[in-house]
Amino acid sequence: MTTASSTDSEPGRIRSLLAGFPLDLLAVVVLTALVFAVLLGSDAGYSWPRALVGMVFVLVLPGYALVAALFPGRPTGTRSHPVSASAYSPGTIERFGLSFGFSLALLPILAVIHGLLGIPFETATVVTSVTVLVVALSIVGIVRRFALSPNERYSPPSLLGFGARTRDWLAAGTATDTVLSAVLVVAVLLAVGSLAFGLTGPTQGESYTSVSLVTESSDGDYVASGYPTNLTAGEAHELTLEVENRYEEPADYTAVVELQRVDRNGTDGVAVTERERLQTLASQVPANETWRATHQVEPSMTGEDLRLAYYVYRGEAPETPSAENAEGHVHLWVTVQ
Repeated sequence: MTTASSTDSEPGRIRSLLAGFPLDLLAVVVLTALVFAVLLGSDAGYSWPRALVGMVFVLVLPGYALVAALFPGRPTGTRSHPVSASAYSPGTIERFGLSFGFSLALLPILAVIHGLLGIPFETATVVTSVTVLVVALSIVGIVRRFALSPNERYSPPSLLGFGARTRDWLAAGTATDTVLSAVLVVAVLLAVGSLAFGLTGPTQGESYTSVSLVTESSDGDYVASGYPTNLTAGEAHELTLEVENRYEEPADYTAVVELQRVDRNGTDGVAVTERERLQTLASQVPANETWRATHQVEPSMTGEDLRLAYYVYRGEAPETPSAENAEGHVHLWVTVQ
């Protein structure tokens, strides 16, 4: 009896280990990590390559990972010869089609979860949530595939094999089916492209400057209450201005503090009849960070119903600040004796 040597059996052992190995899911995990680093590791603004990467990341990878978790086995039917729904496992073409649909279904669920947890639905949080989701589903898919024997696992085809299967899939239907399929693909790409742009590109709804006056409470938190409203001329009074930079880039902020005497009986609303500049504050605020400027105001103007106004600008402040030309503003009604 002849016994095969260990050297002769080694290639067969390697082929057996690689048969049905989830290389596609490993590629999904690696690609997800790379896209996460690209989208969050750069302060660059919107660009079409960045939007394209975001589109694939948000609208393909989550659905593909979910399909892999649901259907770990090899295809069990074709377009022209479907099998029963209980035994069905999609082929490569169907998996990519389902990836778009499942991704679109997962995004609203993520939005609801963000709302329930109080997490803002912004670029950074969406990218983080999608990354966690894709990696978790990919791990489930890998575990489920390894639970099957190698010849029962789904294995992605090569590029040549994928092209051949695409031709066979298109040839299985009539000319009308092919045209309708092409129109559907174009419509889906346009729809998902618009959605991906909204999620990965900067939008005006996400970028703003928030301005408020705050005071420090006894437990160390800052609250929008407890301001001094009765001041004394010639005496210093401490206040804290809070500026939130909700842009995706750092900004140089300038805040002008004025004490104003106003006429609130005019036909055009409130008119400033006298103004006194008390302070000019400035600081560079990193992206998505908060600047708290604790400062002293020492008024000389006296009277009742005076307006202590703060006008905040990205960059230099104009000679005559106003609510109309400011990035953000806030005011406090005070009496100065």
